[in-house]
Amino acid sequence: MSFLAPTITGACRAKICGLRTLDDVLFCAQQDADAVGLNFWPKSKRYLDPDIAATWVSRLPDSMTRIGVFVNEPIDAVRQLLDKGIIHAAQLHGDETPEDCASLRRHGHSILKAIGVRDETSLEQLADYDVDAIVLDAFCPGEYGGSGKTFNWALALRAKEILSETPLILSGGLVVDNVALAIERVHPFAVDVASGVESAPGVKSREMISAFLQAVRSA
Repeated sequence: MSFLAPTITGACRAKICGLRTLDDVLFCAQQDADAVGLNFWPKSKRYLDPDIAATWVSRLPDSMTRIGVFVNEPIDAVRQLLDKGIIHAAQLHGDETPEDCASLRRHGHSILKAIGVRDETSLEQLADYDVDAIVLDAFCPGEYGGSGKTFNWALALRAKEILSETPLILSGGLVVDNVALAIERVHPFAVDVASGVESAPGVKSREMISAFLQAVRSA
């Protein structure tokens, strides 16, 4: 998967998450976003029906990595969407176990595991996950991402030490005004944004997407 492939320059990559329209996904492709996130959690304000996403596939460029976001979805259902090629990778954003992730990887699929960071104890489980990348997000009770809140980036640096060679994707409260600083301090493999490029909950702003991607490239 191109999003997780090593780069010569080591430049930080960007994933725009929670897209709900084909036009917005195509706009992200035009702006050279590295990946888009399609949220398949029914309780999310950014929910997208997988059947709708399936109709988009033929119209999207091969270079655009599609990552499905799931929260406590049955693993067989996740694998079915991966097998069909509707998405290139799965981001498990709920309470999925290391065994759940391993089950999907055994079938040759790329898996990202999201961890909600509250304090240093949140990092204790990192080493248990054998995945393609770890997404660090802010812990928010009752929510699974997209809260618009940041967390202590010093914990992200500690996570990088624990993860060693596993790519770290930084999320949580990133916006155009702080993403360059986040990249400078953490040097993540990639950054992930949802609410930080929205004009209203679940409504993406193309101006904000463009500005965010430019800030990432300039960092």
